[in-house]
Amino acid sequence: MNPTQNKPQNKRSTARKKRKLTLTEAIMAELKDIAGGFFRGALSSVEGSDVARFFICAAILVVFASLQVTFFSKFRPFGAVPDLMLAFTVAIAFSEGEKFGGIAGLAGAFVIESLSGVGVALLPLLYMPCGFFGGVAAKNMLGDTVYSRAALMGIAAVGKAIVSSVYAGITLDAGFGQILKNIVVPEFFSTLVMSPLVFVTVWLCYRYFHKTRAEKTEKLR
Repeated sequence: MNPTQNKPQNKRSTARKKRKLTLTEAIMAELKDIAGGFFRGALSSVEGSDVARFFICAAILVVFASLQVTFFSKFRPFGAVPDLMLAFTVAIAFSEGEKFGGIAGLAGAFVIESLSGVGVALLPLLYMPCGFFGGVAAKNMLGDTVYSRAALMGIAAVGKAIVSSVYAGITLDAGFGQILKNIVVPEFFSTLVMSPLVFVTVWLCYRYFHKTRAEKTEKLR
């Protein structure tokens, strides 16, 4: 018996042998095989890469920070600008854990402060703990569910309401009732309503990194 008869054959090679390929088809088929192998190797080499994750995080941050200070400064749900950076911090914490959550919170605070000039020195004290401890809670206690995301986002929004109350009380000549009615409550609900947009975007952008190796390579075959 010929020992080679029991060896498994490549599916592509078997398919090509069923009919005779032209020279152009054979060249294109080989190039396709080479390209597929190259991309599979490239993707596996960056699998779990912190560099790729940081670039994605930075891109999402820039997009939502820009939206917060441009589009949502005119289109104000409930009469207030939603805090997209807070939602971004919580979303990154759930998706990528406490390390990325803490860094995202710190970066988001400084970026939004530099663009809007609101809440200087207060936002990092809120965003960074939300990102770090949110990631810890999501991984060890809450789990990654819609309800846990909503709960943590609600807690973060309450924290932002406290920060906004303190900042408004220091900078504005208004009573607590006015601050609560005109600033804190509208911002709270505006942030909660728009947060799903940020959560879905982060989930889509990081979806590839949370697939198994088999799921990643299957689409490249």
